[in-house]
Order: sequence, then structure tokens, then C-alpha cells
Amino acid sequence: MTPHRFDRQPNVPRVAAFHGWRFPVAEDADSYQEVERLVASVGGDLRFFHAGIPDPSGMGPELKARAGRAGFFVPFLDQIHQNDFHHFRRTRPDQVSSLLVGIGRIAQESEEAVWNRPVVRASFSLARWAQGWGADLVIARGQYEPAVHALITASLLGVPMALCLPWISEDSSFAALLPAQVEVATVVWTGNQGVADVLLERFGDVIRPKLVGPGGGEEVLLARMRDALSRSDAPSRLAHGPAAAFRPTGTPVGKPLDAAPNLVPRARPFVILGSERTGSNLLVGLLDQQSGFACAGELFNPRDIDERTIAWLENREFDKSELLHLRSISPDALCDRLLRDGAAGGADWVGFKLLYYHGLIDDRVIHFLVDHPDLHLVHLRRRDRLARWLSHRRAEVKDEWFKGQRERVDASKQPSIELDPSETVSDFEWQQLLEERYAAIFAGRRVLEIDYEDFAADLAGTRARLADFFGREFGEMVPLSRKTGEKSARDGIANYESLLQAVRGTVWESLVKDLEKVDEAKPDTE
Repeated sequence: MTPHRFDRQPNVPRVAAFHGWRFPVAEDADSYQEVERLVASVGGDLRFFHAGIPDPSGMGPELKARAGRAGFFVPFLDQIHQNDFHHFRRTRPDQVSSLLVGIGRIAQESEEAVWNRPVVRASFSLARWAQGWGADLVIARGQYEPAVHALITASLLGVPMALCLPWISEDSSFAALLPAQVEVATVVWTGNQGVADVLLERFGDVIRPKLVGPGGGEEVLLARMRDALSRSDAPSRLAHGPAAAFRPTGTPVGKPLDAAPNLVPRARPFVILGSERTGSNLLVGLLDQQSGFACAGELFNPRDIDERTIAWLENREFDKSELLHLRSISPDALCDRLLRDGAAGGADWVGFKLLYYHGLIDDRVIHFLVDHPDLHLVHLRRRDRLARWLSHRRAEVKDEWFKGQRERVDASKQPSIELDPSETVSDFEWQQLLEERYAAIFAGRRVLEIDYEDFAADLAGTRARLADFFGREFGEMVPLSRKTGEKSARDGIANYESLLQAVRGTVWESLVKDLEKVDEAKPDTE
């Protein structure tokens, strides 16, 4: 596995900063510098947690230097929020109840009403990513959404919180939460004497030992932060790191079915993991045509779940209602049934396709896979993130995600697509983060990493790697699918030059500039 952001240097504390839902923005540049200076002074590793990336076209050189480097991009997606909420309900039930009841009491709302606030729902996802990253300290600025994110994250994880209050607002819907933020905070600082006076008047002895006002000096603030970090391993702290956040042990996989009497033996399981447009359809078809292999499709696709459809094994009769019931009650039960059906059909390797997003909305799927002792995982990636994003947007526009090998594609009739710069770089960041999350989840497991570019350009080499990974001979591999578009990425992007200009000077510039090299290979499958 390649290094990723979840790998950490020993004795280097990690600080999660909440400054706004977008990062980086010009109006917060001075605040970024202040926090960066403070965290550097205590020898920490800093990341600004955020859910949006502004159009880099409007960023100056200083902001472009931060974009994609100092941030930790976590988009707000409600299905994921619900799953992350259940993660903490399972691992931290008392803290979750206390939070919702406490916020509800202050806001005079029910627990359900509190949970239905978008800012609260998003906070559970931010907290889970912060747990996976291993945050030792949380910093928030102001009283608005970032302070709510920090309050919930610090409370759930049991880590100290530093609160910067350059102003106090009484007309915000979040103003009433200030007492809770002050209570949870280990350090409260402000460079405004008027704000310090108001805080002392309102909270008195409660805030006095925490407060660092304009007369306290930076050294006092740094001393308080160092003290908070020294107590970051307190008993109240929730276990942190990717293993605790993303792959906590679920229901153990029981006795193998092939050891139980009167049951058809199970085959050995494998999963094809990756994002959309990384060659997963191609690989499903290639593996399914091999002797002894059977491969289903996207068993946990949320759209299929909503529409009550299921991508079972081809040429196998099945009771749809039974499979839908199994999927609803337990991914374990469904996967066990898949392995039995595959074995009954003569396969000794049986698997399915799991897209990144599917594994983020139901932890039970990941628990089953991580706990299974025989699992083999093929992890598909795509180095050219721009070509992947263009292919994804093209598929979304046409709602066309698969083409058979014999289906004709007329490039002349395919219009070029304009790519929004903000959405484009956001996808770059999200794909990188998901690759790293899944690399951390399956670290130490049987994993074969395949890059789309190598796969498409060298099918024979990929076949050799697959044969070695599965420990068996592979026959001829004949592609059953083809690219849904024939235009090169450069020709397919209507605003290519302006997109290149937008990312110039950022960490993403090479992902756009290297198109000429990528197009020379011209892989013909997707």
C-alpha cells in the first residue's frame, strides 16, 4: 500500500481546524496564518476541515498555495451523515445522547429536531473523519457552523477544544450554543478586549482559567495549547485512527458454511473495489468469463436498493424477494448466499463490485469484508483524475454507464462538456481521500492494486497479475465493454484552457497539464 494521510509521524500532534465550510477563502487568510503559526509553534500537524472548495480562478497565489495542501475535504452528503451518526451511536452512545439532549435543551428542541439540523448531521461525518485522521486537538473560530462542528467533534472524540472568539454575536441561530462551547473548550482566546470583558461578565469563574485575552500574550496561549495536547490521551478519549473509525469489528463471521452439514460449500470471496470510471465494468466481465469465477454487479448500489433491484449472478435463477430481504437485514447473509449460489454453479471464486460510495453508507458491508479471513480485494484506481471526472460527468449527463463491445460510438456526435473548476478540483480531492481511506481500511489484507491506465494499456500484464493474485491459471481475456466516449480528455473539455488557467499554481495543476501524455496511450476500455 502507498503512504497516505492517515499514516502519522510519532510524537507529532494533529490539530483539526474548523474555520468555515469552504477552504481556502480570502476573507479568512489572516486567520489561517494565525492558526498555522500557533500549531507550528507547538510542533503540530494542521488540517483545515471543510466541505467546499471555491473556484481556484478567484484565488491569489497565497490561497492557491494552501488549496489542496492544508485542507481536509469532507463533502456534506446526507446518506453518509446518517451512517456516521450510527457509527457513533454504536461506539459512543452516552456521548451522542448527551449531545443531542444538551443542544436540544439549549435550543428548546427535541432530539429529533436537533438531529435534523444540517449543521448537526454534517458534524457527525466531520467527527468521524477527524477520528480516522487521529485529531488530538480541535480548533474553531467564531460562533457559527464551524464552532458547532468543533463542539460536536471534540465532545464525541473526547479531545480538547480551543475556541477563538474574535467577536460575539447575539442575533445568530447559533448564539445560544455559546455556553456549551465555552463549557467544552479547554482554551478560549480573543484579541479583542471588549469580547474578553463580555465573556468574563457572562461566565465569570467558569471561563477565567480558560480565557486568554489580548493582554495574555501568545506565550500564554501556546502554553495552554501544549497543556491541552499533553492531556489528549485522557480516559475520555475515543479510540482513534483508521482502524477505530473505519473498520471497527462488526458481527464476527461465524463458522464457515462448508464445515456445516447439509449445506453447499461456499466459494472463496473476492471484491472489486473502486470509484466509478476506473474500469470496474471491464474487470467484472473479464473475471466472470474465467473458468471457476462468478462475479455479480453492484449489490449495494443505493439506487438499486431504492428501486428494489439486485445485480445477482448471471444465468442463475433466484428468488428476488428473498435476496432483497437478505440485503435489507444483513450484508453478511446476502454475501453468504452469493458464495453458496456461486459454488452451486461450479465457481470456486465468487465476488461482486463495490464502489467507494456504497461502502460509506452502510458500515455493515465493510465490517463483513474486513472480518472475512478469505477475502481477496482488487482495488482499482485511476491516476488521471481529470479524465476520470470527465468520463463521470459525461456518464451523468447521458445516464449511460456501460457500453457493450459491439456498440458503436461516434465521437463526432459527442459534444464537449464544460467542467466547473470548483466541482473538478473537489472531485480530485474526494477521490484521493477515498483511495486513502480504503487503503487504510484494508491495510494488511490480501489486496491487488490495479491502475486503470496500466490495465487498459496492458491486458496481458494485468492477466498475469490477476493469475498470480488468485493463484490459478487464467484463460484468454476478451473485453466485453468499451469506453462510453471516444474523445480525448483535452478534446472533450469545452473549457480546457480556462480550466488549466484556474488550477495554475495549485497542487492540481499537473493533473490538468499532463493530459497530452495521457492521451498518447489512448486506452480503449473504461
